[in-house]
Amino acid sequence: MLNRIIVINSELYAKAAIQIGTSSSVQMTAENNVGKSSFLNTLNFLYITDKDQMRFEDGRRLADSMKHYFDGTSLHSFIIFEIFQNEHYCILVKATPENTIEYYRISGEFK
Repeated sequence: MLNRIIVINSELYAKAAIQIGTSSSVQMTAENNVGKSSFLNTLNFLYITDKDQMRFEDGRRLADSMKHYFDGTSLHSFIIFEIFQNEHYCILVKATPENTIEYYRISGEFK
């Protein structure tokens, strides 16, 4: 089960996190243009395995959204999904210098 989503150094966030836990629903409220949809669209990186099928705001594809989520650098921007399925582990998503994405599985919860 998806437990938490963490975004680090995207175009909009230095660090943003949302705890989901055992909630049956999550409600996000804020002013317009502060990143609610961008944050929710990070789920593309977890649930869509075919990168050509990923869609972001205004129907943008992955190639058009890389700078938005990874701030134009592969060194300091990350998306982390904390999962609990019999044990805690994290899936770290990062950009490469070639402007593609890589996935890493890390044992343990995010700290």
